[in-house]
Formats: sequence, C-alpha cells, structure tokens
Amino acid sequence: MIVEADTKAPRRSIVTLEFGNEVPPRSFAGLIPAHRAEDRLVIDPLAFPGMGRRVVRIAEQAQFWADRINRTVARPQAVLAYCSAASLAEHIVAALKRSDVRLILFDPEYPDRQAPMSLFRELADSSGGTGATEQIPDLTGLPADELLRQAGAFLVELLERNAPDLDRTIAEELTTGQRAWLSFVLATSPAPIGVCRPDHVFLSDSSTWRASRDAAVHHIGGPPTELFRSPSVTTELSEILGAGATCN
Repeated sequence: MIVEADTKAPRRSIVTLEFGNEVPPRSFAGLIPAHRAEDRLVIDPLAFPGMGRRVVRIAEQAQFWADRINRTVARPQAVLAYCSAASLAEHIVAALKRSDVRLILFDPEYPDRQAPMSLFRELADSSGGTGATEQIPDLTGLPADELLRQAGAFLVELLERNAPDLDRTIAEELTTGQRAWLSFVLATSPAPIGVCRPDHVFLSDSSTWRASRDAAVHHIGGPPTELFRSPSVTTELSEILGAGATCN
C-alpha cells in the first residue's frame, strides 16, 4: 500500500518500506522529522498484488513499486528500509534510475537459501497442532513456486485440522499473509545484493555490516526496536535527508 504525499507539497518524497503485519511493529513514522511527515510514502512489500499465490522476482517487485513512486507528484529523495526489505530497497532505488535518491538501511538482512524452509517451519510451529517438528514436510530443494504451493497447502490443512468446521476458502484467506511472507523470502533469498549500495546503515546490537560495502555506518546499539524510537537517529536522519546518492 502507498500513502501519497499532499499534492501541494513542494518537497520531495521520503519512501519507507515497512511490513504492516509485523509483531512487534516497526515504523519510520516516529523518525521522520515532523515537518517532513506529509512527504512520506509507505510501501508494504507484502502488498504486492498476488504475492501469496506466486513467487515474484525481486526485479519485478522493484519495478512495480518504482513505477508507483514515479507516478507521485513529489520526486523521491530517499528510500528507507529495514531487515529483509533491504534487497528490495536496493532494487527499487536502482529501478528509479535517479542518481540523487539516497538509500538508508536499518539492521539490513539478506536471507540465504536456508531462510525459506526456516520461515516455513516457524510459520507452521506458530500455527499450532504440528506436534513433533518432523511432521512438518521438508521442502528443501523444490523450485520456489512449488515450495510456496506445497507450504501454503500444508498451512491451510493445518488450520483446517485445528478448526474442522472452517470453510476451505476462509482457511486460504486466513493464511494469505503467511504465504505472502514466505513468497517474499523465497524471492529475496537468491536475489543478488549490491545492485545499489546504501549511503547510510543504522545498526542495533543484533546486526553487523560488511565493511567492504562502502557506506556510512551508524552504531546505535540496544535492541532492534530502539532504532525506531531513538532521538539520535531522528537527529541524524534530519541531517542526512536531501544529499546525493551513490547508486551504481
């Protein structure tokens, strides 16, 4: 979902990638300077149309969102993302084809090829009723779309097992968010990084950054959620926004 800026605002937009159904939620809303709040465009990566039904290549996702951003009145000034949205943010900035868009990442993570199965097990376990872990099917090695199909079917069956009277259509609807999240991880786990190098990286105590990727690194410390309520981050963002980018 995109929330467009006030059409009368002369300032450029600040694009933020945020997972809307995350618990606990993380949002850049409290970090954007108050006088720039109406310039913020919010993208939920899992809101890509049909995400839960197929695995969408990261380049296709990025182009879709870049087209949406370019249709807004305010020209983009910066793209901010956190955690596993880092790869999509890189691709969006590259797809925007503008040399003056800053890329700012918070605790960036780049899922490896084991991430989809790890997430699937986590989703199944959190749904309850799986019993022993070995009851969760091992889908390692399957093509991405087939893994999504089989994992989604298992999650639906698991829900029906726990609620026998539940209609199949409702069960599929209730697992849409889980399937969308798995689809996103399947798309990002093999996606190449370095498409566009970040200008700034903010890190909590739980994250590290490869020094070989040239970026200004800000070690804030504390838990990941602290990054989104730190006055020092707000101050630094106020100083950062507006400068040129280094997208290759």
